[in-house]
Order: sequence, then C-alpha cells, then structure tokens
Amino acid sequence: MRRYRNKLIEELARQLIVGPVRLRKGYIDAAESLLETIELNVEYPYEFILYKITNYRSRRQRPLEPIIGEDLRADLRALILDLCDSFDLSVHDYNEPCYDTASLAKRFGVSTRTVRRWRRKGLVARRLVFDDGRKRIAFLNHSIRNFARRRCRKLLRSARFSRLTDSERAEIIRRAKKLVHEKNLSLIEVSRYLSKQTGRAVETIRYTIRNYDQKNPDKAVFPSHSGRIDSKTKEIIYRCFLHGVSVGVLAQRYSRTRSSIYRIVNEMRVKHLLERKIDYIYNPQFDLPGADEIILNKSEENTYQDNTCNSNRLPGDLPPYLRTLYEIPLMTPQQERDAFRKYN
Repeated sequence: MRRYRNKLIEELARQLIVGPVRLRKGYIDAAESLLETIELNVEYPYEFILYKITNYRSRRQRPLEPIIGEDLRADLRALILDLCDSFDLSVHDYNEPCYDTASLAKRFGVSTRTVRRWRRKGLVARRLVFDDGRKRIAFLNHSIRNFARRRCRKLLRSARFSRLTDSERAEIIRRAKKLVHEKNLSLIEVSRYLSKQTGRAVETIRYTIRNYDQKNPDKAVFPSHSGRIDSKTKEIIYRCFLHGVSVGVLAQRYSRTRSSIYRIVNEMRVKHLLERKIDYIYNPQFDLPGADEIILNKSEENTYQDNTCNSNRLPGDLPPYLRTLYEIPLMTPQQERDAFRKYN
C-alpha cells in the first residue's frame, strides 16, 4: 500500500481492499467524485467521508477527529490507486476515452514529466489494464476535463512549450546569461525567475536552457552543467556531503538541482558499499554440495550447559538487566561452532 497522511483513511483503504471485488470499482469512482468537492482548507468529518465512498452510515456515537482537506485529497488519490492495484480493472470497464501517461503528454504537447507534475497538482489517476494486457497509470477523459477546468491557465501554459518560437528561445537564453553574469544564480533559480517574467512553466525554461547548453557547450549558460558529471567530481560531491556541506550549497556550486545532488550522493554511497570487502573465515564445508542445506538449515540442539548461578553469589549492585544474564543458559561448544560457521 501507498503511504497515507491520515491513519483513518489508511485503515479504510485496507478494509476496502479486502472487501468484495464487485464493489471496488464503485468505491474508486465514488472516491474521485468526493475528491472533486474537497476544499484544501476545510475540515471534513470521517463519517461524511465514509458515507460518500461506501454509502454506509457509521453508528459510532462519538465522532472521530476531522480530516483537513489538503491531506484528504492526497489520501483519496492514494486510495484510488491502491484499490486499482487490488484487482484487474480494464480500460474497457469505462465508456469514455482513456489515456496513459505518454498518450496524454502527446495530446497536450507536453513532456511526461509535466503529466507527472499534474498528478501531484490533483489530476486523478487510476491503474488500468490496457489492450496490451499490461497495467499502468491511466487517466479517464472526465478526470482530465475536471482537472483542466480547475487549472485551465496553468494547463495551457504547460501546453504552450511546443510553440516556443526561435526568437523566444533566444530571448530566454539571453536573459538567462545576463542573470548568471549579474547575480550568479543557479539553473533552478534562473528558471523560476524567468518563469515569473515570461509566464512560461519553470520546466519549460529549465529544459530550454539545458537543451541549449548541450547543443552549444562552448557558449553554454551553465558550462559545468552542460555535460555529465565525471566520477571524480561525484566523489568530491560525496566527500563534501559527508563533511557537512549542505545539499543547497552543493547544488549552487555545481549548478545542479537538489534532487540531482541527492541522486549523486546515493549513487556514490552504493558504490562504496559494493566496493567494501566483507571478511570471513573460510571453512572447507562451504564448498561441499548442499552446503546451504547442511549449514544454514541445521536445527540447533536444545541442550545447554548448566550455568545456573546461586542468587546469593550475585553481586548486589548489578542492574536488573545484567542479573537476568546469569539466568540464560550457555551454548555448548558444538553449538558455538555451528553458530560461528553459520554466521561466516
């Protein structure tokens, strides 16, 4: 299951997932209908939410704590996807056009990353089985229409990317170079600044600059950002991170986004872990046929040495947790050898 902000909705999702399959599509559609009415800053009683999704009126005498609209919207989107994952729901179960991420991006002339951003902004997604037999993220036509109605201006702004003229691109590059020269801003800072000035999406500005830098490395707006970071630079970034340099400072220094810095740090962390040599003491039995079965699955003997200690001989100032150690039986020499061999 996905992560939920509210425990009540998470528990409701668990109950609906194990409920009758024939009712789950109705729960999904009802959850979306409810989601369209939720206001971010309004609190909603759990009993109201339960009734809207399941048509069941709670008999609880004492009402539960209400849920703020912002959290409820996020949890309802997660509930819809979890319900979709719990059974096979097909695109043919809906009498309307259905799009996956790629086809929706093509319809609006935007990138798939923009579509994923729309999802975070409230576009309702399902996971449906398409004609090729594979289940993937899907968007129903009415869900797209509802989202477009709420966010028409931003949707159109995102869709305008493919219609950038050459003169507009040149102007973006010119102004970006000026900002870098005068204010020494990072790529994301330049993108946000020009987004406000031009009315274009931040992602549009960022992509335009990066695309220009890749095609014109000798005249790049961000020369250090125009190519891939080499292994030596990644190692430096990782060492700086370990020594307490903040991600924001590293992002500024290397003209990368914060997520890129985190990705580099995680990549180097994995690299160092894989390079670390794990020592062990070799035993010839490791090479025998069926060694795993013999060594790992061998049942331990239940005979222990009698090390019971007279309570009168225990030091009087021992803490309780140490006193209990005197009551735990010791392993026999054979058990110690078996355990040592198993751990190796």
